Amino acid sequence: MAGDKINARSFAWYQPTGMDNNADPGLTGVITNLLGQLVPGITGAAHGAIASQATNGVIQPGMESFLGTQPNPVPGAPKAYLNWVLLDEEQFKTVDGNYGAVSVQPITGTQEKQLLQSNSGNPIEIKKNGYLYVYVSNESKGNVYFDDIRVDHIHGPLTEETHYYPFGLAMAGIGSKALAFGGPENMYKFNGKELNNKEFSDASGLETYDFGARNYDPQIGRWHKTDNKAELYFATSPYVYALNQPTNAVDPDGNLVIFIQGNHFGEKGHAYWTDKNHFLITQRAGLPTPNGYHLINGHGNGATYGKDRSFDNEVMDQLNDHHTPRYYDGSGGGWHPFFIGRTTNFAFGREEMGYDRGKEDAATIIANLERDKSGNIIETIKIVTHSMGGAYGSGFVRALKEYIRTLPIEQQKQIKITLIADFDPYDASDFTADPNIKTEQFKHKGNGNITGMGWLANEDEKGLDKKNIHTNTGTSTDHTIFSFFNDISSLSEGTYKWDNTQQTWIKQ
Repeated sequence: MAGDKINARSFAWYQPTGMDNNADPGLTGVITNLLGQLVPGITGAAHGAIASQATNGVIQPGMESFLGTQPNPVPGAPKAYLNWVLLDEEQFKTVDGNYGAVSVQPITGTQEKQLLQSNSGNPIEIKKNGYLYVYVSNESKGNVYFDDIRVDHIHGPLTEETHYYPFGLAMAGIGSKALAFGGPENMYKFNGKELNNKEFSDASGLETYDFGARNYDPQIGRWHKTDNKAELYFATSPYVYALNQPTNAVDPDGNLVIFIQGNHFGEKGHAYWTDKNHFLITQRAGLPTPNGYHLINGHGNGATYGKDRSFDNEVMDQLNDHHTPRYYDGSGGGWHPFFIGRTTNFAFGREEMGYDRGKEDAATIIANLERDKSGNIIETIKIVTHSMGGAYGSGFVRALKEYIRTLPIEQQKQIKITLIADFDPYDASDFTADPNIKTEQFKHKGNGNITGMGWLANEDEKGLDKKNIHTNTGTSTDHTIFSFFNDISSLSEGTYKWDNTQQTWIKQ
């Protein structure tokens, strides 16, 4: 970029005996190669034909000057050089003053090699955005050896600093729009999204950020269209940004925990996982309040403290992933009484429902995964299921993997599903755990009655190692997801290694 600096260097050595530095009467390889890449239409250019190529317009203005920068060699030295040339990014024209060559010098005494440095050892100052080519050349009939060719890139100064109010409006008073060397204005700002700005002839614009799925207006802190997943957030307006919590959330940033619920009684959306459950403890009065709890009542020698806990929040605490999760209904929606012949009552039916939904959402899920500044995917996918959601999740994961296999190999290498946690899966023996994904099953053995659900969800998943099946880790034998709070602390992601032969991730 304009404002950057470059240092180029190389070591050179040649055998003085028999060196002939007369110009090669035939095609000069390095010029042919360079022109062939930079000047479309040139398939060969004899060294003496450069002037004619410039005259007829094939060589861009400035290229003739560059090709003439190679100085005549000192007697006894080869016609060999360290060269550099900067081409602009619009039409690949040479940038005035940003080209040159350094000659290989005569060998003296016992000298083994000599150091060539561009621009007399001073940095090359890049005057314009473009492409810098650094190469070595030899136009003599003897051999010249180059070694340790090195290019150091010194980045230019910071071009812009911008601070934001929580909803994205710029703080003009403490930001900086000073651009070095007349470079273009940075349009990728709040959350790294492109600002639609100065698009019209009067320098006005939409003044919205392009988040991909929809545009965001930081002046009002609202989207201009509804959330595509609005049905998951019935309690919130589909136009608000980051659930109206921009100081501790972004919308979206890609990190993903997928929660798949089981049979339920008509709770809407993700309330299945986010409902607060009140936990009580009692201790001797006068002792410090337990961390995270609040006093409910205190009398005599005892005091009662309470704490509201939601299952999904504590799972995300454990996995250190508090970014936008996704919630799915793995029971077909609402309450389905057992044994009445519905498809949802059978594992294969719920597995196919999960597969169909996974196919529908796979492209969106992968497209929204978090990436670094180079565009590489840097997050993982975690699946948490309960009850009927276990079979649904099995089909969902199968669809995700099928879609991932259609992507380029280099992208496949970046996408990992690192955990499946199945809590009290219903009909567990009727579906098979994925052998290439770390899967943990948690269940309560129960005592055979309706409260303990011992008859309902006490089966083991097929294909799952016994060490990954955890039974009665807590004191409860109830089937509800809230009876598994004790198991959250054991959740962790698996580790994986890419297998080039099988072109897939292998669980370690």
